[in-house]
Amino acid sequence: AYAGSQPEVAVGDKVTVEGKKGTYNNMPQIASPVVTKTGTDASFAHPAVVEMNGAAVDAFQNDVKIQYVKVAGKLTISGGKYFNLAVDGATAQGSLDNPLDAICPADYDGKSLVVYGYTLYTTSSNKYVNIITTAVEVVDSGDGDGDGEDDGEGEGGSVIADKYASLP
Repeated sequence: AYAGSQPEVAVGDKVTVEGKKGTYNNMPQIASPVVTKTGTDASFAHPAVVEMNGAAVDAFQNDVKIQYVKVAGKLTISGGKYFNLAVDGATAQGSLDNPLDAICPADYDGKSLVVYGYTLYTTSSNKYVNIITTAVEVVDSGDGDGDGEDDGEGEGGSVIADKYASLP
């Protein structure tokens, strides 16, 4: 469901989602959702992560399925709302679907990242694999030397959004 803003829930919360059935990019969605927290389940864990290299990103176009993935690439942010991940060896790109600022702030633009999330669908052009992002690690600060350390520009280092630090 696309809410337009972050609902006041966290990983492990049980929720009820109400709204109208709709479609976006030929995929079903819940339009104008109302999210109500109904409880908490502290035992929540993401499923086993599937690592996607360039070949796997391109193969996804012909075998679309929801799965929890880890994919590395260089982030480009366009227009403040398109978060695309260029993956070495892939024709297609990862597309971070409406990432929260706490997970992927705008200053990650141009940095090499490892992204964790759930694959959903591809665009009609098969150019983008859309990923609901749950966590991001910065593996290179974008200073160009590939050491993962900041040489005075940006944050650098390996950073996981605190809210989602319990990755596999």
